[in-house]
Amino acid sequence: MGSVVEAFARGGTAGDLVRSAVPSYAVLLAAMGVAVAVLFAGSLCVGPVTISPGRVVAALFAADDAPFTVIVQEIRLPRAILGAVVGASLGLSGAALQGLLRNPLAEPALIGTSSSAALGEETVASLGVSLSRLRFRLVVGTVFAVGAGVAVAGSIGFIGLVVPHLLRSLVGHRPSRVLIAIAIGGAVLLLAADIGVRAIATYPEFKLGVLTSLVGAPFFLVLVLKTRHRAV
Repeated sequence: MGSVVEAFARGGTAGDLVRSAVPSYAVLLAAMGVAVAVLFAGSLCVGPVTISPGRVVAALFAADDAPFTVIVQEIRLPRAILGAVVGASLGLSGAALQGLLRNPLAEPALIGTSSSAALGEETVASLGVSLSRLRFRLVVGTVFAVGAGVAVAGSIGFIGLVVPHLLRSLVGHRPSRVLIAIAIGGAVLLLAADIGVRAIATYPEFKLGVLTSLVGAPFFLVLVLKTRHRAV
């Protein structure tokens, strides 16, 4: 807060004020790491069967076949792990494809315009990097990551769109910084969504992909409108 006041006192612009309010990279990663831990723990406690946190901890380390032990070890723990892993992979896949395909909804500062992207490719090629091989690896990696996620969790949309756009403005556009943040952010968002579908008392259980679409569709519409506004 002090940095915001100081920036205003120096007569800074609105952009300066916004940048001064953005947390540092280390603080942001730490905060998201704590969020993942909290949501992971919450995922172990939330479900149709009410289990107190104390019993959850006991069930995690139990070696019996009691109902609570089975629920925690064989249902909720694998689901929480998959939520974190699939969320991270979807976030990374979305960021990678936005750069590869030069999606018009992606941030221009990351992928560049058509002309500057061509200049960027020439620079990369001059460094001895095979662009065709890099593209192939990226596409294959994305296909495997998304395919594995769909196989275990079903179709989940908009994670790869929402998370990269939310975090690029906070951490900048350097891949070494933004990709780590996007992976953690994807885990945060999907764990939160998975807790949400279990908290909604419906039978059968509310589909995870439906909830992420309810959040992502308005975000997608906003991005489309912003893109059109920039193009005018």
